[in-house]
Amino acid sequence: MSAGPFNPAYWQQNTLNWVPDVRMPMFAAQITGPYQNIYAPWPLELPNGGWRMFYGGWDGQDVPFDEISSTSTTDFLSFGVRDRVIAHGAFLNVNNVNVQQLPDGSFHMICTGGEFAPSNQNFPLYFSSPDGSTWNGAVEPYSAQLSDIINVNGYAGFSTGNFNGANVLLDGGATWVLYFKDWNHFDTTYRATADTLPNFQFQGVALEPSDFVNDVKKISVDGQIWYLMGLVETDPKQSVFYSLSTDGISFQPERTLFKNVSAQDFYIVALGFVMKGNQLLGALYGASSVPTLDQNQIFGRWLQKRIIVTDSLGANQPVQGAYGSGSRRPQERSREQSRCMPKMA
Repeated sequence: MSAGPFNPAYWQQNTLNWVPDVRMPMFAAQITGPYQNIYAPWPLELPNGGWRMFYGGWDGQDVPFDEISSTSTTDFLSFGVRDRVIAHGAFLNVNNVNVQQLPDGSFHMICTGGEFAPSNQNFPLYFSSPDGSTWNGAVEPYSAQLSDIINVNGYAGFSTGNFNGANVLLDGGATWVLYFKDWNHFDTTYRATADTLPNFQFQGVALEPSDFVNDVKKISVDGQIWYLMGLVETDPKQSVFYSLSTDGISFQPERTLFKNVSAQDFYIVALGFVMKGNQLLGALYGASSVPTLDQNQIFGRWLQKRIIVTDSLGANQPVQGAYGSGSRRPQERSREQSRCMPKMA
């Protein structure tokens, strides 16, 4: 039931079929401490199969400092041991994680480092790892330092800017690409490139007007490269948007991807696409039922083939929900078929 290969025509025509995960939330914070607020999911596809899901927040901690954690999964139905990857260190918060992995096995991560004294600014931070366990030369959890702040040469407002919640790193092949938003120019998503991380050179505007850029995927379709940008709404935070590009430099105007399902995910704050090769299986997103945004959990929305079920009276019964990514083989899903399509009785 999972989606097929990425088809630009479906996205251009906006004929996509998004099905909510029946678990609300799909992935919850641990209850080991009083602070239970997780969001900014980043499901990184692994070369040997499955995903390593990075995320940020207070994962059952005793103190309210955002930090980066990760877990593993093969199907988004069950998850492995959680490990803390990046500690907040010199910052009050480190969150909004996104990670790229190169063929040599190395990991490259951009996060938001927030509200360090005395300026209370937010800046993009860069971390690297040769093996996914040692970050910036230290065994995880690495404690973030002011020296981890990146540089964007040519962007005049960098030292006085506020870069919170919208900093996405993309492996562009010959160069690295950073898409970012400066709250001093709130309606604009910018683009910068780097031959060597983390020294970026400012390039210009990628999308305007725009909401919070949270993900950019580079997908090859029949020899043509497509770039898919995912964004979350700045206000009132109830919608997710997308934008397409064929060069990664200039993006088309935003279009609505999906909206919240219920009161549980009323306020959407972060997004990460789930990829499997050139298939886009779905999207994970952090959301909350309260406007204070301190009770976020991680929810799922799955891109699936549209199924129309007719009951004995001839009435169509829409599929109400999905259970996991649907990316496994049919025989592996057979035991859960009734939960995948609860209305198909």
